[in-house]
Amino acid sequence: MSTAEIRGTWVDERGGRLTLRENGTFASDGICGDFSDGDLNAAVAPDPGAGTWELHTTHGPSSGTPSSEVQLAFTPGTVWTEYEARGTKRDPVLWMYIGDPDNGELCVLERAETSG
Repeated sequence: MSTAEIRGTWVDERGGRLTLRENGTFASDGICGDFSDGDLNAAVAPDPGAGTWELHTTHGPSSGTPSSEVQLAFTPGTVWTEYEARGTKRDPVLWMYIGDPDNGELCVLERAETSG
């Protein structure tokens, strides 16, 4: 996914909202996720929160398939998280496992409906 496709507002099933702005900043309110501090310890994200975001695209070592990740860095502080960006232009999602992936608990953000 491209930066243009990632920008905008995303919502989770509990009503949390994440807005990724064109200038590389974000605002969040009650978003789900698995957050870490600068020492990789579990952390609680500021709520509401704000900070900066970046999109990173890598290619899998064996398949060469591109993978996109949205990294959030909350300010002030050292809390951060990373969502995988998947789906299609028509049906994109940002998602991550919460805790141990073997538990199967997911956080999924979908593009917010736009009016107009």
